[in-house]
Amino acid sequence: MMMGCCSKMICNGCDYANKMREFAENLRHKCPFCRDPIPNSEAKAEAKFIQRVEANDPVAIREMGVRQYNDGDHESAFEYFTKAAGLGDVDAHFCLSSMYEKGIRVGKPHPLFARQHDVWGSMFGEGMPTLTSLMNEEGIDGSTKLTTLLGIGEKDEKKEMYHLEKAAICGHIEARYNLAICEKMHDRIYRAVKHWIIAANL
Repeated sequence: MMMGCCSKMICNGCDYANKMREFAENLRHKCPFCRDPIPNSEAKAEAKFIQRVEANDPVAIREMGVRQYNDGDHESAFEYFTKAAGLGDVDAHFCLSSMYEKGIRVGKPHPLFARQHDVWGSMFGEGMPTLTSLMNEEGIDGSTKLTTLLGIGEKDEKKEMYHLEKAAICGHIEARYNLAICEKMHDRIYRAVKHWIIAANL
């Protein structure tokens, strides 16, 4: 879990141990890193988190990107990850590599799909319009890829590898493992094994 006051990461076990120590000594619950009192409400905790984002804390910015990604706003997530990576956050590089590997591009679905949903809802049981007919009405070129309309871009292996390497160099175990998988897929077994050995020793 991330401490909203200072953006430090702490595992659940260490957090529990700290709470037990404070309980035994009748102390107020504080952050084990910066000793700032833990907010007593979600609203205050969120305000602390936003302060860290506005202060250009790379960990907080990356966590905001994770939130946006989980909410389906991949465009905003991409921007937050890119900013956090530029500030040196290793996990942000790994997140970007994942986005490039999956082909999630910076962009939102074409408004056509929102309209298609409305039209289908109003015509349910009376026949449903085809995607081609709706594209013609919207004046969309028939050669336009469906992935583009959906907001899904082409996979970019070069950028994926770039961010994987950046993360791996900084000691990211999953990035190092994924690099090994990429090397294996290209029949570069010797290099793959080297990556796996490094990952196993981290």
